[in-house]
Amino acid sequence: MVPVREGISCVAENGTPQKLDSDHLLAKMAAPEVRPLLGTHLYKKALIVSDNRFLYKLLLQCGWTDFKGLVPRYVEKNGDSGINFWRIRQMIDLLPMTEEEKQQEFREIDNFICTYPMKSPIRKNWDSSSMMRKMIDEAAGII
Repeated sequence: MVPVREGISCVAENGTPQKLDSDHLLAKMAAPEVRPLLGTHLYKKALIVSDNRFLYKLLLQCGWTDFKGLVPRYVEKNGDSGINFWRIRQMIDLLPMTEEEKQQEFREIDNFICTYPMKSPIRKNWDSSSMMRKMIDEAAGII
């Protein structure tokens, strides 16, 4: 049997029902002086879980400012889930990073994806055309 994350049902500020897991509860209830410690915990967790996207908002709630490496870890763990330039661009643009940090994230992701054979699904979705290659290089600050 696969364990299921238990949550508490509640109503969000906009009136929609939602379930909160322990990380969401901690982020909502943590006192301001505890949030940096919780941010450290959530960042470390985001580096090891398969889908770390749900942790980005929680990290922001904790006042976390160092998002380096999170999107590349997501790509490494989810390469077979239809990774493409536009999806990665959207993920990176949502994070509070400098332009240089965003370029570094793109370079790290591109270096990882380019280790796959050209005909592999992840590679076909990433840089299958010269136009896509140019956009990736621009996003990475190479050209």
